[in-house]
Order: sequence, then C-alpha cells, then structure tokens
Amino acid sequence: MNKKDPILVLGGDNRSFLSVIRSLGRAGYCVHTAFCPPGTAALASRYIQQHHAFVIPQRADDFEIKRFTEMLDRVGVQLVLPCDDPSIFILAHFRSQILAQTRAYLFDDAVSEIVFNKARMNELAKSLDIPLPREHFVSRGETDLDSVWTAVDTPVVLKPVSSFESSQLTERFSVKKAFSKKEFLNLLPPMILNSDVLVQENFIGVGIGVECLANKGRVLTIFQHERMHEPLHGGGSSYRKSVAVDRALRVAVTRLVEALKYTGVAMFEFKKNRHTGAWIFIEINSRFWGSLPLALAAGADFPRYLVEMLLTGKTDFPQQFKTGLYARNATQDVQWFKENLRADKSDARLASLPLHRWALEVFNILAGRERNDTLTLDDPRPFGVETGQILSRLYSKAAHKVMALSLKFGWVRRRKVKKAMGLVAGAERVLFVCAGNICRSVFAQYYCERKMPGHITVDSAGCYALNGRRPPGDAVASAARYGLDMGPHPASLVTEKAIDSADIVFFFDGSDSSFLWAHYPDQYKKKIYPLGVFADTAFIADPYEGGEAVFDEIYRQISHCIDVFVQ
Repeated sequence: MNKKDPILVLGGDNRSFLSVIRSLGRAGYCVHTAFCPPGTAALASRYIQQHHAFVIPQRADDFEIKRFTEMLDRVGVQLVLPCDDPSIFILAHFRSQILAQTRAYLFDDAVSEIVFNKARMNELAKSLDIPLPREHFVSRGETDLDSVWTAVDTPVVLKPVSSFESSQLTERFSVKKAFSKKEFLNLLPPMILNSDVLVQENFIGVGIGVECLANKGRVLTIFQHERMHEPLHGGGSSYRKSVAVDRALRVAVTRLVEALKYTGVAMFEFKKNRHTGAWIFIEINSRFWGSLPLALAAGADFPRYLVEMLLTGKTDFPQQFKTGLYARNATQDVQWFKENLRADKSDARLASLPLHRWALEVFNILAGRERNDTLTLDDPRPFGVETGQILSRLYSKAAHKVMALSLKFGWVRRRKVKKAMGLVAGAERVLFVCAGNICRSVFAQYYCERKMPGHITVDSAGCYALNGRRPPGDAVASAARYGLDMGPHPASLVTEKAIDSADIVFFFDGSDSSFLWAHYPDQYKKKIYPLGVFADTAFIADPYEGGEAVFDEIYRQISHCIDVFVQ
C-alpha cells in the first residue's frame, strides 16, 4: 500500500478518534474520516484529508451500506479503522459487503463473542486464574432481585454485559453503582430490560490500564498507565500517568491474549489496592481507548503500529516508553474537580483525592511532565475549537442563570407568559426542541398532540440529535404511564426549515437555547421560549440516564406546563 492511499478512520469519541487521526497523519498516511458528529473538535485536525457524512442509525440494519460501499470504491479506501464500539458493530454487521471492497480492522466472530460480552470475558479470565471481583449474573428480565441483593455486599457495581447492541447503537448501556437496597432496586430493573447485568462487589483500588498490540495471540508491545483522577464512582479517567508495566499484570494480559488468539490493539483494565497489593481484572477495551493521547505522548504509537502490522506484516515494535508522563482531559477534569471538591474524603469507597494532592499537580506542568489530550503544537486547531466550545458553554451558563433569575420576578414571568400565550393562541404549528429528541421534546410532542386541537401540528427535534435514534427504555416506560407510546419515535435533527415554519418554539434548558440562539437568525428569537416559563422553574433538566423516577418527575413538569398553556 502507498501511504497516499486513503485510510478511513471511523469514530465519534474526540480523544481516541483524534489521536488515531494525528498518529496516522504524522506518519504520512492519507486520512479520511466518517461517523463523527458535526461540530466535534477532532474534525478541525489538519491531518484530515476529507470527512464523509454518514450517521450511525439506531439499528445496524438501517445503515446506508450501499452508499457507504460506493464511497469506499470511489475514494479508493485501502483500510477501514474503527475507533468506537458502534463503528465496529456496523462493520461486523456488513462484514461481507465491506471486505468485498477493502480491508477492515475486524475480529472474527469467535473473538467478538467474548471481548464484547463482559460475562464471557470474565469466564475466560476465571479459567486462567486471573483475579476477579465477586459477582452475580442477572439475566435479562430477572424478577427475583431480593436474592441477588443478599448475595453481594454494598456498594455494588451494576455492569451491563455489553455496552451496545446492534439493535440499539445510539444508546450506551452504562455502568452504575448502588449504595443501598433502595438504590439497587431502582437502578437494576430498567437495566435488565435491555441487557444481562453483572452485579459485582466494589473493589477499592486505583484504576490501571495495560495497553498492548498483539498478533495471533502474541503480545508485540505493551504500555501501562495509572489513573490519577477517576470519577467518584468509577469510570474513565480525566488525568493519568505513564508507569512501568507491572509484572503480574503483564502475565495476566499475556495469558488473555494467548487464550483469545488475539490480533489487534486492546486496553486491559485492572484495579489495584495500594495498601494490600491485591488486584483484579475489570474488563477489556477491544478498540482504541480514551487515554490513548498519553500513550502517544510517551512514544507508544499504537495506531501506527496497528496499521503497519495489518498492511505490511510488521511485528517488530519499540518496547521502551517514557514513564512519569501525565496527560489531562481538560474538559472532563473540570467536572472531576467539582465533584471531588464536594466529596467526602473519608469515604474509602469514593475515588476522591485530598486538596494537597491536587496542588502538587502544578509541579507536573512546571517540570514539563504534563500534556493536554487535545493540544499539540503540530495540530492546534482542535484545541482551539474545544476551547471555544468550553467558553461558549460558560457564557451560556452565565447568561441563562441571569435568565432564570429574572423569571423569578413575577412581572418578568407574566410578561413572558403573555407573549408566549399570544403566539400559542394563533399557532398552527408548535415545535419542541431539546438536546437529543429522545427524552423531553418527544414526550412534549406526544403529550401536546393529545391535548391540542386536531388542526394544530405539533412536532419535535433535537439540537444534537442522531437521526433515527429511539427513546431510552426509562423514557418509554415513564411515558407509558401517560398512555403514550414513544417507543417507535425516530429522533430528528432540528433544521432552519423547522424553526421557520413553526409559530412558536419551546426549549427546555440553557444548552438548548444557546444552540438555538447561536445557530438561527435574530428574527426567529421572538418566537423561541422556555417551556418552564409556565411553571415555577425556568428550565426543565435533561433526565437522560437518571432512571425512571427522574423521568417521572421531568414528565410531570412538562405535562403541567403544557396543561397550563392549553387551558
């Protein structure tokens, strides 16, 4: 393959996606991209030759495979490289059509069935005598949850066996943690509607990632990082450090790779207790991972290594990388600081840090040991875009706090209500707009359609919607209590045509209004109003991933507002 022949990089995650683009671009490859949503900072990279607009649908069956393969042929793509799970699922679903056109980084079915199923992966680890947390498997639709609760100690980690399914590519099944039986019984039932779930003990320790490239079951090169900033209840790190590879963890990774006959890149997650030295295996990320920028900064160029292995058969790669190097995801780290500031530092179950440990991190910057995930001197534009987005959000939050405060004054609220009611009274078309058009705006549309006269058209859309995405299970269940069937609703992206044709547009929170005011001409702003103006709150929060109880409360607020203006 000539380096000028295109490599198509697929993904939506800013960090791993951007890191792969930069790695291949620096190596001289011609990089094309697809699947990444518009506005993502990674798309500003100087190393992208061309971006192809394809949207990941709700169901893999609905993907535009004919147009996609025509593009592969037209562009002359020599390798397709997925960077996230939905991209991998799409490629696997249409394996024969895609491989008839070009090469693609894909696992065979036998490996996929293990690495994309946490229960199967843990069975393999157990057979190899690799330590695991105590766990209980709960099958989809299980009803005897009391016996599950008594089998584990609190807190418990609720882990869906798969993060995605081919039938629900736009909805990620997230890990949750329960600290009480009440919380457990609230969180688990909606989770097992969609997926089998592993209920695991909460192992106290620091998160460790062991990253490797393998070929036919043999580890070719290996790198390790330690998580410095983790979410309080676990999850991806926003600040991490490169460290020497732990001997015991190297052995565990080698055993797993050999047993799988694994070919490709992977990041194996572990937890290790600093005081006892005990450790457990958590899971495998069988694709590029969020902390990849640290590996690149330390000299472990996994994307380039993978491409060279796949295209040229090369198997000899560097073995020594920089240790003591730090990398920070600035956007996520801001949220980490907020949560950690309020956290109970005496609670060992929380991944918190004392204030003096934060302060010492400034020396990493002064000593030149710290890198930013997005900022690089050879490709600064993604950082500029990301910084602009952060500043825009901060400005929007300030502006909307002022708006929310002003609506507490009765005369301001009454004036807003009067203007909105005037538009509603003569409206023939009403539009509700939220973030994704899968939770709030769709419920408002369905509820309002039932309440409004038949000649009035009611519609909904999302500022950042993925066309065709379906509402999550909690939303469908909560709406059903109002007699509404939202399950089949396909999300749609808001357009200027929709805004122009509507007589009044209702949004739900500051993020929605920021998007609408930034993207549409001034003449539309006179017909854009917060739905919450009809209640005691200016804004109505996004209930996504909050559980049925949160959806019930948000839908109560929305229905109340609609009842007010309809009456």
